[in-house]
Amino acid sequence: MSNLSTSSSTIFWPLKGASDSQFKKLCHVLWEWEICDGCKIDQRCLSIRCPWQKRSLKLQPFFRLYQKITASYMPEMHTTSNYALRTHEDLFQIIQILKQNPTTPRAHLTATHFARRGYNSQPHPADQNRAFDLAVRAMTTVDCSIENQSGSDVLFWEDDKSFQELVRSIGSTKYYPVLAGDEERSLDPKEQLSAIRLKKSAHIKFRGTDDIKNHLRLEGKTVEIFHHTSILKEHLRLTRYEHAKTSTDNSSCIDVIPRQLALETLGSLQEVLFPYGDIDSHRCLKFLSSSSGIDQDCLMPNSEGSRRSDEKNVRYTYWGPRMRILLDELESPSPRGLQQRWERISKQRHMMQAAVIGIMVTVLLGLMSLPLQIFQAWISYQQMKYSIPPTGTT
Repeated sequence: MSNLSTSSSTIFWPLKGASDSQFKKLCHVLWEWEICDGCKIDQRCLSIRCPWQKRSLKLQPFFRLYQKITASYMPEMHTTSNYALRTHEDLFQIIQILKQNPTTPRAHLTATHFARRGYNSQPHPADQNRAFDLAVRAMTTVDCSIENQSGSDVLFWEDDKSFQELVRSIGSTKYYPVLAGDEERSLDPKEQLSAIRLKKSAHIKFRGTDDIKNHLRLEGKTVEIFHHTSILKEHLRLTRYEHAKTSTDNSSCIDVIPRQLALETLGSLQEVLFPYGDIDSHRCLKFLSSSSGIDQDCLMPNSEGSRRSDEKNVRYTYWGPRMRILLDELESPSPRGLQQRWERISKQRHMMQAAVIGIMVTVLLGLMSLPLQIFQAWISYQQMKYSIPPTGTT
């Protein structure tokens, strides 16, 4: 019975469960880790430069996220030869394809990749799209599938768009007003938008999100924060020297997560909301880490050499609009609870009533003065009509 249950689980959820060996392959595919021969076979590490021993522990929250998003994959057709993703290695192959062909439209990549399997082994088109969406989520944490999104703030990967176009639209200001000119320069998030101030003055709460496109999104009185800082540091480390490469390097190193976006996300967490060195902010973040499962790497400063020397001061072009929304909430907090909402509505209604009454009184006074003005005009007319000439005139 146990074997039958395991077999059924494999058929319907082929990516359920991932081993350390597969995590090592994932790190190599995503960040080009050169893992030593000892770690490859789960033996004693043979190199002090081996990234698996040095950095894999910090990536445990990401590995759990990867297991979560891949375990939910269920193929469209129940024939193993027609699965778009039969193993984790199939997913890694798609990730490699996306990194090596960042400017190729999605439809072409999908058709070319699955055509290699032969006509009789073609997965269902919906399953093909699901496989590429899952690869994007494993690479960037962004859910770009049509199935799991609703509302106005969504991000779909259209057939005529390339992977590069998709990742550049992460954090797009499409749905938010853009800061410009003096208004942008006047916003100093480091001084105005600390989590402590937002909690005390605007009664805002925080919760973690596993999708980077939802970072700093305000819903009601809750702000979502992307907490997988270990991923961001790996992407920054990978692309730190990218500007020094030439077109002949034949490297698959691209901005899987745009470097500016990664810098802004890290900066907004460690310099704006929870400034490192501030005791109250550290306590707040530590509480979130223990109570909400936020990645503990958020508590660590970005001191691992992932930034360039010219990247000390971050300009918030991606998250500036959402910071402006938080600043507006800080300056004019929205009401909490039914009582405050009723009080605000009542206040607005009273102000409207006062304005209407004022207009009505003005109109009434105008109507009342109209007969008097008419009478005065008639008197003036009569005086002019029957005016008596002065005495002594001939």
